[in-house]
Amino acid sequence: DIRKTISHCKKSAYKEYKLEWVKASELTNEYAIVQPIIKDTVSDGMIDKFYEALGFWVAEGHTQGKYMTELTCSNIKFLEEFQEVMTEIYHCNKGTIVPHGDKAFRLAISSMKLNSFVKQFGEGAKNKHLPQWFMGLPNIKQKAFLKGLAKGDGHARRNEQNAAA
Repeated sequence: DIRKTISHCKKSAYKEYKLEWVKASELTNEYAIVQPIIKDTVSDGMIDKFYEALGFWVAEGHTQGKYMTELTCSNIKFLEEFQEVMTEIYHCNKGTIVPHGDKAFRLAISSMKLNSFVKQFGEGAKNKHLPQWFMGLPNIKQKAFLKGLAKGDGHARRNEQNAAA
């Protein structure tokens, strides 16, 4: 029981500890591994929308340099949803949506943080992939991601969804 273990620890025993980076292969029983507690600053509903928007970016997006994150799509509503979610999460500018060709629109957002994050999924259609950490996400977040992927490169047919990236 974790509560029992924590309640029996003496605070004075931790006064001599210092934080340091150590390779995993060099860890011994003398080390304690510390992990920060990340507090969500957005609602669970927004987090699900984030993973859906991320799936949509994997299907339809690309990056330009260090700052620009772009999506091209014929459905302006999907671009506006992406714009809303990323503005909320990354506190960046809304970017701009402009016509692109005869039937499509392009959204461009300038944000180094957003650009850096989406690059984990690869650059260029042929190089996109899921980073290893993605497989450890709860199923609900993976399902939201797949919903966004299907918005971009998928189609639905009677109780069936297909996607291709």
